[in-house]
Amino acid sequence: MNGPYVDAAITAEIKRSWRDNRPIDRRFLRHETGLAGDRLEGAISRSVLKLASEIARQLQRK
Repeated sequence: MNGPYVDAAITAEIKRSWRDNRPIDRRFLRHETGLAGDRLEGAISRSVLKLASEIARQLQRK
C-alpha cells in the first residue's frame, strides 16, 4: 500500500497526461514517488481503476 502523497502524485500525473493527450511520464513518477518497475506499474494501474470507477459513478448520477 502506498501513502497518500504517492497516490496523489500518480493521480495528478494521470489527469495531466489525459488533459495533454500524452503518455504518463513514468520517469517523473519514479522521481516523485521513489517507486520503480512492477511497484510503480501496479500503483499506476490501481490509480487508473480508481479514477475510472469515480467517472462511472459520476456518469450514473446524471
